[in-house]
Amino acid sequence: MTDEATSPTPGTPPSCDVASPEPFGHVAAALAEELGPEVPRQVIERCVADEAERLRQARIKTYVPLLVHKAARDRLRPGPSPTGGSIPPLAGG
Repeated sequence: MTDEATSPTPGTPPSCDVASPEPFGHVAAALAEELGPEVPRQVIERCVADEAERLRQARIKTYVPLLVHKAARDRLRPGPSPTGGSIPPLAGG
């Protein structure tokens, strides 16, 4: 049985399915590896969740994980952001 066969959305692996409870965990993990220890994992996860929420109502879900990854990466990279976004500090920190 393939990943696609067990996915609630046909043609989408379960790890990318926006209907699953943890659809963007793989995006946060990839960004954590890409950005290194300079960016705390909690900040990455919050940024990914924010970007995923912005795209929650997208009619076409196929590319949402890719778009979330790109937007979060743009926000988290040091220097000027093409999207003009920034991450506010974590509460209590």
